Amino acid sequence: MKLQALKRFRDKIKKQPINIGEFVITEDIDRVNNLVASGLCKIISIKGNELEEKVTNTDKVIFQNKEWDFDVIKKALNDIGVSISATAKVKGVSDKLETLTEEQKELLVQHLSE
Repeated sequence: MKLQALKRFRDKIKKQPINIGEFVITEDIDRVNNLVASGLCKIISIKGNELEEKVTNTDKVIFQNKEWDFDVIKKALNDIGVSISATAKVKGVSDKLETLTEEQKELLVQHLSE
């Protein structure tokens, strides 16, 4: 299965940090369940090691001169209490980022670096 990191964490098997938006590929169903249940990853594909074109071309959002995965930013905004429509697209999320207060920006940066 192919998973995408929603939070930064240290991979217990490879002993390396996994950053937000990076992919983890594993066939260990217990590991998949643990990573998803703990909110560290989401399932991208159940087709094993096959990489799909649509997965590698995910939408990106720019925040503080860094490119972030659209889903990661949208989830982080919701996590810090910034309301955003469930149907919001890249433009809507980008517009919302521009309206954040300094305090909200700091919270978002802090949340994304976890």
